[in-house]
Amino acid sequence: MDNVQAECRFRLRSLSVGSEVFSESESILDSSNHALSLSQHDVDVGIQVGKGGFSEIIEVKKFKGRSNSLSTEMTLTSLQESTKDEEDEDEDESSLTFERQDSDKDVVRGSRSDSLDSNPEKTFVIKTVRKDLPLKDEACGRVDLAIEAQFLKTLEHPNIVSLHGVGENPGDRSFFIVLERIDRTLEVELDTWLICQQRMKSSMMNDLMPKKMYKENVQDFLNHRIAVALQLASATAYLHKKNIIFRDLKPGNIGLDFNNTVKLFDFGLAKELKSVDKVDDDKYHASIRTGTRRYMAPEVFLSSTYGLSADVYSFSLILWEIMSLEIPYAKLNAEEHALQTFKLKRRPKVRQYKWPNEIKGLIKQGWRHNAAARPKICDIYEDLAEFLELQKWTIDESKVPMPPPELPTSC
Repeated sequence: MDNVQAECRFRLRSLSVGSEVFSESESILDSSNHALSLSQHDVDVGIQVGKGGFSEIIEVKKFKGRSNSLSTEMTLTSLQESTKDEEDEDEDESSLTFERQDSDKDVVRGSRSDSLDSNPEKTFVIKTVRKDLPLKDEACGRVDLAIEAQFLKTLEHPNIVSLHGVGENPGDRSFFIVLERIDRTLEVELDTWLICQQRMKSSMMNDLMPKKMYKENVQDFLNHRIAVALQLASATAYLHKKNIIFRDLKPGNIGLDFNNTVKLFDFGLAKELKSVDKVDDDKYHASIRTGTRRYMAPEVFLSSTYGLSADVYSFSLILWEIMSLEIPYAKLNAEEHALQTFKLKRRPKVRQYKWPNEIKGLIKQGWRHNAAARPKICDIYEDLAEFLELQKWTIDESKVPMPPPELPTSC
């Protein structure tokens, strides 16, 4: 066992210590507890379809058969029902993939062709650590992937990417996880929305669309985007109910499947906030400057004590981005961003936009510098749901479905 494997085992064991979420008996270290235990020989893989800071995503062509280490209570049936026989492989398979972007550097929005495969035929992907990393980064990637696997094994929510298999030993260079495939990230979708908005404006200005129809389309388009934010709020509220902080909410870690259902992914930085680390209300000892700077809450950048409200700050920036279709702080370098945001407490402009006052209020409350003054994510969820209900937003095939909320009865 090398040092990375030892560190990985230590970190996985530590998850269950003083935890209300994880238990040692359900650890992925015990192969008999895997939801689905696989080896490399069980999976027929195709091309690489995504690549991130530490990981690569590879398409799964099919699952060959039963693994020697497979739990006696589980088989590959659940996966093979989707892939069927080779002859039927193209009939019911859907979905794409995502790429991991897990470095602490800002992520610059790129085109679809840069990061995502466009073949919708496959259903599953495997995620594994890149083979071309420096040793230090590889070690981080191996540990992060094992932690992510444990989180996904424990969590279940319609807006969180689902785990379908665990391969080899956690912490090994060959370790991989099997995930449902998604179509695109919110990062890519924002580019699509911007083009859509520009085309609508052009059609109206060139008299190709009546003004009444234009206004209706603008409102419908707005509701569509808010419904995406609602689903993200639902996933985040589910995590917060379990006292789990995601710590890296950003468009690059939010996916959408072919049904336009939001799928939160990349749990390598997620953390359960335990009572032993608590120093005050919603303040816990945690590592400083964890996540992506652009979406990082001031207290995460400046301090080593923070709580669930840090995710609320990140969510509010994403909501602003969903509404404005602009990248927050796009023109600021790292030093300027730190000065303007964390010291001078400045935020992206809201007043100039003709958005509903309810949405403006949620954004401004959510990114307050004082973490204690921010609303809880479950309150934000309820406010967004109420807004869409008042808009008489209906669910049909052309619009974003709203899954049932997985929320506590009260905050």
